[in-house]
Amino acid sequence: MASTAAVTGLEALLASDSEWRNIQAVVKSTFETVARILSSHAVLLETLDARLDRLVDAHTPPIASAISQHDFAQLQNDVRKCLKRAVTSSDLETRVAAAVDQMKRRMDHAVGPLQEANALTTKLLMDRAHDSFVTRADLDAASTSVARAAKASASAAIAEAEQRLGKLVAHQQQTESKDHVRKSQLHELFAFKATIEPEVHALAKRLPELVHAQAAWQTEVQREFHRQKTQRDDALTKVIAECQTHLRQRAMASDVKLVLAGKVDRSELHDVRHETVLEKEALDTRLHELDETLQRTVSQLKVEFGQILEKKCAKSDVVKIFARKVNQDDVQAWLAAKVSHDELREVCTELLHATTKQTNDMQGEMRDELESLRTKVETRAKELHEHIAESIQTLQHQVRLMDGWKLSVDDLHTQLVTKMGIKDTCTLLDTKCNIADVNDALASLQETLRSKADEGDVKALGDDLSGLRRQMRGELCLGRWIWKHGRPSEVQTIQWNIQIVNTSPDIFVWEKGADAITLELPGLYMLQAGFFTDYNPTIHIVVNGEPALVVPSSKNDGRRLRHSAGNVAGVSVCEFLALPPRARLTISYDIDERAQACLTLRKL
Repeated sequence: MASTAAVTGLEALLASDSEWRNIQAVVKSTFETVARILSSHAVLLETLDARLDRLVDAHTPPIASAISQHDFAQLQNDVRKCLKRAVTSSDLETRVAAAVDQMKRRMDHAVGPLQEANALTTKLLMDRAHDSFVTRADLDAASTSVARAAKASASAAIAEAEQRLGKLVAHQQQTESKDHVRKSQLHELFAFKATIEPEVHALAKRLPELVHAQAAWQTEVQREFHRQKTQRDDALTKVIAECQTHLRQRAMASDVKLVLAGKVDRSELHDVRHETVLEKEALDTRLHELDETLQRTVSQLKVEFGQILEKKCAKSDVVKIFARKVNQDDVQAWLAAKVSHDELREVCTELLHATTKQTNDMQGEMRDELESLRTKVETRAKELHEHIAESIQTLQHQVRLMDGWKLSVDDLHTQLVTKMGIKDTCTLLDTKCNIADVNDALASLQETLRSKADEGDVKALGDDLSGLRRQMRGELCLGRWIWKHGRPSEVQTIQWNIQIVNTSPDIFVWEKGADAITLELPGLYMLQAGFFTDYNPTIHIVVNGEPALVVPSSKNDGRRLRHSAGNVAGVSVCEFLALPPRARLTISYDIDERAQACLTLRKL
């Protein structure tokens, strides 16, 4: 732990094999070690408070089911009041840090002047400081008492708190496990019931509608079938009755013919019967279709009912599930057997009182030890400060005297160094010139001045040179590029390979391998280009993506002649262009070949 490490460091600091150092360094390191020990104990107290808070938070869910919300809020308020009355670890740490800082400031104020004069008074301060050292026995006793008190109080408080916390956490875990199992069973049952009820109600509401629709379909089909059958039977009965009546009369053939002349012919009767048969077949077909539709609807409803019933649980399973679950009376009885609000308050109050008492005892012991240690340190520091002040005054007086003598000696030495000796004076006089030499030099200077031009001639010559320079600069503002190898690009533009000359890179902007040249300034430009090829290409001069000039070439051009040395004469272009600012100039070449070309642009 941090406290054990700090105590070990303090013991190592005070061990016999440690090197004896200045009293200020020893006291400073001792207080730093004590501050670390107190900080570690403050961290332990914060950890204990955090564990108590977690224990209270862990007890909250089961207690909320047994006590009311008002009682629980009152318990929380009581716990907060107890915590406010107790001294927190942060306040203790703040007070200790303030005391340590004050001691450090006093020690620094006392040691600062000593460090400034340490180079001159080391032996004197060592002789006088030995009388003011803290004895080894006092330091051992102080460190041992502080370490033992801190270790004993912290260990006892932590052990007791951890033991109670372990018991409470074990009991809480058992209670929470049982609660979790029973609550999960109740939640599962309620969830299953909640999921079943909407579907059962929907099915119960829809079932009468489905049954009614099926009965309506069946009634309609049967009614239509009986109506068609009645019509056919009536028609056939009438025809048969008429036939039987004619047969009973046994009339003569002429009478029969006369009678039959007004009757329906056999072919007509056959046609009527055929039509009746067709109507019957159509009616049967329709009846069959209606029957099939009804069967499909019934089968579909059966499938839907089967799917719905497959998703549901059987009544016997539901009864078994309800039989396995706990009822409300058992839950109330089980909750009544749990810890009550008063018992929990007593346990928390007892734990808080014990923790507060131990903390107050430990704080009182630490406060007493710190007070005694602070008194000893202040006494020793005061005595040491008096001795140091006397020594510093004596040393300052001696230093002032030595500084005065040193300044006097330095001034005298400076004056002696600046003085000139007799030998140096003679040497200096020998190097000087006489009056005749000065007169000769002045005469030669006058002759030289007469041979020089006057200021007006020099100014006129400078103006002439400036005008010539401006003219030459305008004539020399040009750029030249070469297409030495490769083919035109995909859009048939020439990609220039080499830049030969560019007197104004801020005007002619070009990147290596690019097919476009950007002209930053507007104005008049002269374009000169030559293309060396075996063919007769058509050349387009494009400005800002739009063709501005077309230079065709033909086979009938009498100027170009074949030469034994190759392409001595090429297709040449010399044009003047008035370009806008930041004009982008490209040259299009309509033949995909490996030719060569050069381009020259001059700003006029």
